[in-house]
Amino acid sequence: MTSLIKTGGLATAISIGIFCLGGVVWAQSYEGRLPPRATVNGFDVGGLDPEMVKQVIQEKIDAIITDGIEIEVENQRRMLRLSTGAATDTVEDVSFELEDTLARLMAAHRENPLADAWTMLASFVRPTSTDIPVTIARERIESQILELFLDAQTLSVNASFDIRVDDGDWRIVIVEGTPGKEFLWEPFFETLESRLRTLDTRTVRLA
Repeated sequence: MTSLIKTGGLATAISIGIFCLGGVVWAQSYEGRLPPRATVNGFDVGGLDPEMVKQVIQEKIDAIITDGIEIEVENQRRMLRLSTGAATDTVEDVSFELEDTLARLMAAHRENPLADAWTMLASFVRPTSTDIPVTIARERIESQILELFLDAQTLSVNASFDIRVDDGDWRIVIVEGTPGKEFLWEPFFETLESRLRTLDTRTVRLA
């Protein structure tokens, strides 16, 4: 009986060892690559070379910045440029944190082979999904939109008092205000950022 227990224990230990070794070998196939089943902006990038992923996504980002995004205001559509300046001195009105996003995914790797195998397995079971954070130069975007749609926004004027003199008599006259139409910037920028984070180039409406 004792010998059977020892034999069973040895077999279990061997099985565990083989499993761990297999896990380490499997995890090593992801060395220098993005964790399994990881996604960026909905694209499956698991097991891919981060430099290759960076190149492919950067091409999409460059196309968006170059071509711009179509904006709709009161059934009128104009192309919003996402960069300004000359070719040699271009200022981008949006920036994508692509390198930091890929670096955070790669940070899941561990130097210890067993720890790395565990984190790779965890990524396989519970995949990491992330979008690319975007920073928007709101003031420059607002100024450009106001130039594109010159007559679409009119600021409201509050009622005021006016002092007038008629035949030597002083009178205080109420000057009525005029209603205006001002753009709803906050929901617009929320939609724009959401679209850019997923590299979505559909038309963005500004009310």
